[in-house]
Order: sequence, then C-alpha cells, then structure tokens
Amino acid sequence: MKLNKKSLHLQRRQLDEKLKAWIPVSRTPRPRLGWLKAVREALGLSTRQLATFLGTDNAGVLRLEKRECQGKASLESLDRAAKAMGCKIVYAVVPDESLEGIVDQKAKEAARSILRSVSHSMRLEKQEVSPEALENQIQELASELKARLDPALWEKRS
Repeated sequence: MKLNKKSLHLQRRQLDEKLKAWIPVSRTPRPRLGWLKAVREALGLSTRQLATFLGTDNAGVLRLEKRECQGKASLESLDRAAKAMGCKIVYAVVPDESLEGIVDQKAKEAARSILRSVSHSMRLEKQEVSPEALENQIQELASELKARLDPALWEKRS
C-alpha cells in the first residue's frame, strides 16, 4: 500500500497539536501503589465493595491493583474497574516532546549513518570534506529523508 506522504505530514502535525496537552500529563508519576488503589481509597471504597461491583472477590481486586503497578493489567480490566468507581481510563501514546521532533531526530541519525560510510571512503581517498560541509550534507540529506518518510528513518543502526 502506497502511503500519501503529504497526508502523513499533515496528520503528524495535527496529531502533534492534539498530543501537546498530554505531554505534561504523561510526566505525572503514577502513585506508588497505582492509580486504581489511590482512587479507590480516595473514594472511601473498600476492596470488598469494588469486588462486588466487578463480580469478583477481594483477592481479585488486590491482584488487579498489583498487576496495574507492574504494568501488566489489561486496558479492559482497568476500564471495568474505573467505570465501577465512576471514572474512566484515558489512554494515549504520547511522545516525549513531539512526533515532528522524533522524525527530525530519526532523519538526522539516518543521514549521519548513510554519510558516515561515504565519508570514510572519501577520507581513505584523501577527499574528505570539512566538518562544516559534512554537517550541511547531513542536514540536506535529513531533510530529504524526512520529506520522503524514507524507510531508512526506522532502520536499526549499530
């Protein structure tokens, strides 16, 4: 399936705009004993009471709270527990800074990797370019790779 690059660039910018508000939220640390337990206790809800709402027992609630702390609880089970407490699970995949920044970084890494091998050959032939010229070449190639959303952006490098 051929991707429409122009559409993907627009989609990335629009998604970046939507996700911008989530970045500070994503940096909020999870309570030490997990969100479920923190909210349950803040509501004054016992494990027995929550278990009744969920159709399980105390041990089931405790297991779910433990799995949440370990990052092993399913979204479905978290959602059920949240709804039982009058809350909801909010789920998002949030970049550290921006999607645009990730693509910029990946393009620069790919360009640097591609040009490193060329630069090595040129150095052996005593045709090495200046560090400034090399940096300009890296910037130009990175821009091209980004514009094309070249698969090289996501190739694993050693």
